[in-house]
Amino acid sequence: MENLHLNGGDVIPVGNNEEMNAIVRKERTWPKGRIPYVIAPSLRNKSEEIKKAMKYIEVRTCIRFVPRTRESNYVYMIKNQSCSSFQGMVGGAQRLSLGNGCYKMGKILHELVHAIGFSHEQSRFDRDEYITIHWENIIPGKLTF
Repeated sequence: MENLHLNGGDVIPVGNNEEMNAIVRKERTWPKGRIPYVIAPSLRNKSEEIKKAMKYIEVRTCIRFVPRTRESNYVYMIKNQSCSSFQGMVGGAQRLSLGNGCYKMGKILHELVHAIGFSHEQSRFDRDEYITIHWENIIPGKLTF
């Protein structure tokens, strides 16, 4: 994968990336909540875990993941060195990368939720109204941003 600056460590930026919590522009949402997908051959041995994560979302939401037939916009899941996804629908074959350490349910769900259109909670515009950092509890040398 080319060198990309990933927002929040795993969100591939598009344009000026003005949306902070979730995609709100209609052109970036998946029509009718249907998300066509392709699992690359390099991930075939992980397809059951991926499908379980998609099913987890489907039974709790109105989102539906459908195997791609002829759709021009779809999520293309590939094996890579890291975990990353675009936020919302960006058009064409948009990659969702899963690398070593990304094959557990929680990690796959995390990237799928980005593909749906959500960002990180800690990136919310109103986060400072709800979060208190207890700096004294941070282990020396473990502070990261």
